[in-house]
Amino acid sequence: MTTKTRTQSDAEKFLAELHDWRKTVLPRPYFRDAIASGKATRNGLRTWAKEMFHAAYHFPRHIAAVLAHCQDEASFHNFSANFSREAGWYETPYHPHLLFPFGEALGFKKEEFYSYEASAQELGWSYAVYYFAHSSLEEGIGAIAISVEGVGSTLVTGDLSTGLVRGSPKTTGDYLKDLYGFDDKATIFWYHHRQLQVKDVGEGLELVEPFVKSKEQREKMARAFRHVTILMAERDRFWADMVLKP
Repeated sequence: MTTKTRTQSDAEKFLAELHDWRKTVLPRPYFRDAIASGKATRNGLRTWAKEMFHAAYHFPRHIAAVLAHCQDEASFHNFSANFSREAGWYETPYHPHLLFPFGEALGFKKEEFYSYEASAQELGWSYAVYYFAHSSLEEGIGAIAISVEGVGSTLVTGDLSTGLVRGSPKTTGDYLKDLYGFDDKATIFWYHHRQLQVKDVGEGLELVEPFVKSKEQREKMARAFRHVTILMAERDRFWADMVLKP
């Protein structure tokens, strides 16, 4: 009996090409490796927690900008669900607030999250996402749905590696518990992101599928993906150095 080989969809081929390119920009998950080394310092983790909060605080606003571009029901539904999850109205609490227990475990109050001035690397990444989110639906999909969320979230949350990954190795939260003694409460942010990861991958594919038939649309998505990924790679290396500082 012959087994049929599954043919990749156009969307999967497009995503695979983008993520193969991403490996040339960020061949290793430097930040995840730094955490997994067990050598991250308390001060380094404190600063990184505030960087994560800055990203998580602004991210629902970026998604809202893309949502405003959605004219078809499928993309409107997907970005509405994504926004509602990030904003704490659907399935999960408000994502920035999920970092409060981590900050508490590190010995600082939530007010310090809000008063923190983010690094140039975090600001550069965040403003690139902001720009493309406001530009067009295709660029919003490239900057958010396939660069950060879904298949891209494997890098931004430090959970997996840099490819089109479907496995389930340790998350950042697992390393924080196993190597640094944080409990389930302190690592709740990563627990929720792990639960949503498979769903985000599926929705990312659904979003891309209608837009891969036009060369212009593919170019828009790819351009946004590449710009955001280059800045994400810079931030990843910066964060890797940050968490190891005394």
